[in-house]
Amino acid sequence: GGVGATGGVGATGGAAGAGGAAGAAGVAGSGGGPTFDPPWWNATWKSRWNVPVKNATGANLPQGFQVALQVDAASIDGAAPPYDAWRMVRWDGTNTTELHRMVDDTGGHQWIWFRSQADIGAGKTDSSYWLYAAAPSAGPAASGADVFDFYSTFASEDPSTWAKTGNVSYSGGAVVLDGDASIRSQVNTFAPGNAVDFGMTVLTPLPNAGLWFCGGFQRQNDFTNVQPWILWISRAPSNIQTEIDNGLGVVWTGSNVPVNQGVGHVYGVDRFQKKVVFRYDHVEKANHGWGAAYGDALQIRFSAYAGSKIRVTFARVRQARDPWPEASLGKSEQYP
Repeated sequence: GGVGATGGVGATGGAAGAGGAAGAAGVAGSGGGPTFDPPWWNATWKSRWNVPVKNATGANLPQGFQVALQVDAASIDGAAPPYDAWRMVRWDGTNTTELHRMVDDTGGHQWIWFRSQADIGAGKTDSSYWLYAAAPSAGPAASGADVFDFYSTFASEDPSTWAKTGNVSYSGGAVVLDGDASIRSQVNTFAPGNAVDFGMTVLTPLPNAGLWFCGGFQRQNDFTNVQPWILWISRAPSNIQTEIDNGLGVVWTGSNVPVNQGVGHVYGVDRFQKKVVFRYDHVEKANHGWGAAYGDALQIRFSAYAGSKIRVTFARVRQARDPWPEASLGKSEQYP
């Protein structure tokens, strides 16, 4: 007779063959696949990591705050830019939601930016976030521009957003300032509680001391080269230093980094009422505090003078907190 089928629920035996008895019923299969808590978001992605986010400050961290997770592609899935297979999601206890995210590739690491989806109390940790990876066939991820409060890529000239003076050009997805040139945010100014990050490559260093190129916060609505400023600024051919002059007695010069001609880096300036934190490839490089609150809103500005030449690929603004939220990779799981 016929052979009984095997599988999940025992199958009915095959019909009797000519001159033979009917086949025996199939044997019931074993249980289903592994159970995950929370449920696996999408089987196309074969790896995931829990991403706890800690608010190390003494105040509530509001929903919508920007969070940066540092990872290394080699230890995740070996992916290459633009890292489309990397997706951030959040499990709220009932549903899993994919989040907008942006990946920076700088300083030998990758940084995944996303917004918090719920308040995190002072000193508390939210473990509802997950990084999914290892999906070679994944399509392009959603735009990450929504992660930030202000975002410019300089893909083309935008006079309504950026005013310019001098030798300014746009090419290859960047703005180039070539000696005696400057741009400034046309409408937007930013008070303490905001931070600017910008991608900058030094194409031509300063020929000698006494000149400068710079990026960060300076002035309110003009190209005047006086204080107030909070800048990454090069005043010598070999380095770029951190510098503050608010025009009210706070004058300070801090640590510097090498010019590193031809190599792009991300520079950050985090503003607070009584403090500034400078970041280099997202890692804190210097900070300075003072006594009296300084709350003036300042424009974003980039300048290159007297023979120097810089290339700026993006400028974006995020909320600032000291210290910023601590995101890390937690337990990892694999989908069979």
